[in-house]
Amino acid sequence: MNNFDSGAVTFIDVLGWKGIWARKNSQSPIEKLKRIVENVNVEIQSIITSLIDRVPELHGLDAKSVSILNISDTIVIITKGDAVATICLHGEISKRILTDGLLSELPMRGATSYGEFSHEDLTFMGPAVDEAAAWHEVTNWVGIILTPSALLKLKTPKESWISYQKVPYKSADIRIGKSLVLNWAAEWSKRGKQADDFREISYLAGPLLPEVGKYYLNALDFLEEVTT
Repeated sequence: MNNFDSGAVTFIDVLGWKGIWARKNSQSPIEKLKRIVENVNVEIQSIITSLIDRVPELHGLDAKSVSILNISDTIVIITKGDAVATICLHGEISKRILTDGLLSELPMRGATSYGEFSHEDLTFMGPAVDEAAAWHEVTNWVGIILTPSALLKLKTPKESWISYQKVPYKSADIRIGKSLVLNWAAEWSKRGKQADDFREISYLAGPLLPEVGKYYLNALDFLEEVTT
């Protein structure tokens, strides 16, 4: 396609954004989300440096290669480059965002795709954008999945992406035997957190009505399975 680049695109949105303003806390959700994006932007170069020995395809990429946009309740990450490099980089960035979100009472879910896109300022379009946008809301949990295009490119678990057989897709029509998902549990443990900490965060997010409780309980199942 003319004027299109190839790379990874990640969409991450905050669960339960409607009505989130009613929660009583000292900082507004908008301020929290802005801080999360600012913090991870500062870390991008160090993330690349920490990965480059294990993912040599990252050579040639730097912090300027990555765009992280915050639009309402959605964070969009866009990086032009090699499939393995950009998908692995998005995984490292995303697990920090998701963990920071949980610790800031902003549970998130999302999806990472790979393909062609066009991006300028706050405007982005193309197949990879459409795919990430379509898949980032298909699950009932706190977590991030690889879309079919990214699965076909990464092929096997690598870095922050692990195989998980029990992804809670909203529709029974979606059957992916070997889904690759973000191992945010590794970052959770790295921060000194355990399953009990997640239970407490989930409890405090109540009332856990059916449309909300399922996200936390499915994420807890994932956390317990990959950390035992």
